[in-house]
Amino acid sequence: MTNNSVSRANAQADLDRPEVAFEAMTNKLAALVAAVEGFAARQQELHSRDYTQDLARIHACQDDAAAALETLASSPALQLTPETIAGQIYHATARAGEVERQHFGAARIDLVSMGTEVSA
Repeated sequence: MTNNSVSRANAQADLDRPEVAFEAMTNKLAALVAAVEGFAARQQELHSRDYTQDLARIHACQDDAAAALETLASSPALQLTPETIAGQIYHATARAGEVERQHFGAARIDLVSMGTEVSA
């Protein structure tokens, strides 16, 4: 037998004695009672804590976040949608096309007048 198995055998033999078993049970029960009492004390501490300052900080952060969101929402870039951009592109293209037609018409008139002057 190894030392570990001998130790376990001796420990088991000790637990078979009622006074040792009751002592072990008393120690385990004391540890359990201490844990429950510690938990109860922590719960009581949490319930009796004043959260006023914490809530005030949270409220201030929430106000800051709301102000930042309002600033973002009022930004012209965020008000653009694909539809509004498409409409702007369409109108810009139409204006550019109109200007180009005017220039082309003026160039044609110039060419026609030059052709008339050359033939005369």
